[in-house]
Amino acid sequence: GKSLAVSLTAMIAEFKIATGAHAVRQTYNADGTFNVPAGVDTITVEAWGGGGGGGGNAGKNQGTGGGGGGAYSSSVLTRVSGSYGVVVGQGGASDTAGTSSTFDTNVVVAPGGQPGTAGSNGAGGSGGTGGTGDVTYNGGDGATGADNPNGYGGGGGSSAGTASNGTTATDGIGATAP
Repeated sequence: GKSLAVSLTAMIAEFKIATGAHAVRQTYNADGTFNVPAGVDTITVEAWGGGGGGGGNAGKNQGTGGGGGGAYSSSVLTRVSGSYGVVVGQGGASDTAGTSSTFDTNVVVAPGGQPGTAGSNGAGGSGGTGGTGDVTYNGGDGATGADNPNGYGGGGGSSAGTASNGTTATDGIGATAP
């Protein structure tokens, strides 16, 4: 049979179909249903959770914490057929966790990052952890904010990569993904 690669990211889901010498790619930016094409019996699913929002509503001169990055999960699924539900994780607003990206409800799950906290020297949010799949990596943690003078809001942690955990932010600049 043919193989198919499915990628779910925060805001984008890509389905890559290998058919002979060329590949077909379909991109999604919302939740939906994946229908297995005729002749495909194995798929690779990759998913990234949404990043957590930064801390909000801080008092004057207070640095809030950055949000944690989304986790990564992937699996090779065999003997597939029919239709599967797809949920694309979304980034969190202020004080809100990112949501999980999922394939077939709980077969592949990439959790979202936690939000940063508001207030004096607000703590950074934790990266998404506890994914479900053959391969899982955690998102990076957000940085703690620094109060004035010369203060800043904490940078966001990076999403996890396909081969390693996300990068933890260390100051007011978001971390770079691996």
